[in-house]
Amino acid sequence: MAKPEPEPSPEVKIKKLTVKKGHKLKVTLKAKDTSAITGYEISYRIKGSSKWKTAKLAASKTTKTLTKLKKGKRYQVRVRWYQKVGDIVVPGDWSKIKTSNKIK
Repeated sequence: MAKPEPEPSPEVKIKKLTVKKGHKLKVTLKAKDTSAITGYEISYRIKGSSKWKTAKLAASKTTKTLTKLKKGKRYQVRVRWYQKVGDIVVPGDWSKIKTSNKIK
């Protein structure tokens, strides 16, 4: 069976990373042409690590707060959109990686 093709690719990128007290990082997205997508995947890791963790975000939202992060570490974050076509999830390309300030 052929892989289903998604609608035309929307643009999504990380607009801003904001460090919050309590080991949190707020990710703000900037997206264009999102009418056909199901949601976003936000991947993050400690700078220098090879293991990514993933959080999901609904297509109607543009901010996500990542919690339980390690104090004093810098995190790298990337995002991509995804679209559910039937039972198959079709992901978009990852955005450029953005690095946060040190977590408080």
